Amino acid sequence: MYARIARFEAAVSVKTRLPKMSWTEIACDLGYYDQMHMVHDFRRLSGESPTSIAAQLEPFIEEPAKFEV
Repeated sequence: MYARIARFEAAVSVKTRLPKMSWTEIACDLGYYDQMHMVHDFRRLSGESPTSIAAQLEPFIEEPAKFEV
């Protein structure tokens, strides 16, 4: 259970830091069997889908700074 929670938190953290990264890439990078495996874990642990959680996090995601030359 601890490992599932840690992986869930890691997935949320990655999506927060790299919002353009797809959930499929995140699932693969974190060792989920496939994207649906990740979706099932998200629903079991939070009651929400990854997309729903990402939408809730949007106000907290900062866009990278853009430098003008």
